[in-house]
Amino acid sequence: MLRQIVCLILAIPFAALGSSLILKAGIGVGAWDALSKCAAQLCGLKIGTLGMMTNSLCVLGQILLLKKDFKPLQLLQFAMAFMLGSLVNFFYYDLLSRFPVSSYGLSLFCLLIGNGINAAAVALILTLNLVTFPVGGLVLAVSQVSHHAYGKCRQALDVLCILLVLILVFGFHGQLTLREGTVFSMLVFGPLVDRFMSLFHTNLKKGART
Repeated sequence: MLRQIVCLILAIPFAALGSSLILKAGIGVGAWDALSKCAAQLCGLKIGTLGMMTNSLCVLGQILLLKKDFKPLQLLQFAMAFMLGSLVNFFYYDLLSRFPVSSYGLSLFCLLIGNGINAAAVALILTLNLVTFPVGGLVLAVSQVSHHAYGKCRQALDVLCILLVLILVFGFHGQLTLREGTVFSMLVFGPLVDRFMSLFHTNLKKGART
């Protein structure tokens, strides 16, 4: 258990770094992050700060939906939300701001590396199966309560996020955060997570035997 907790703690900074690199690329992010980035720009908040708030709301949503079925261990999602948001603010605003992205090729490089790092971190957290990301936990809770497949619930959330982004863009002059990078991330992120999960699952089983 101690080894799993250490791995979980180490995965969070990598998840934040991966997300920050995708944001730094500036050519589109995933639907959920696109909504967070657009809303943060309109509210005058840092992306990580808004992420802490929205992720915390996701945990509250799980508690309301699952009630007695909500596992106390999942309250650690609040700590995860705080750590993830704080680290995104550090990486994106303090560290990566020192390195300008001066070409489209460099943007593509940041997008590719960011997706790889983020997928590896998410895969490790999913493989450990201790605490889920707040967004994923909310989708899972909706899936359990509504008896709809997880994938369909996640697609519904992505569609809702895209619609909200478009409303913020055209109704409130928000920043358009949906671009080619959004499509790229949708195509490569899932397969990368699957590949890393297979790798981590094998290695963690080997480590448990030694």
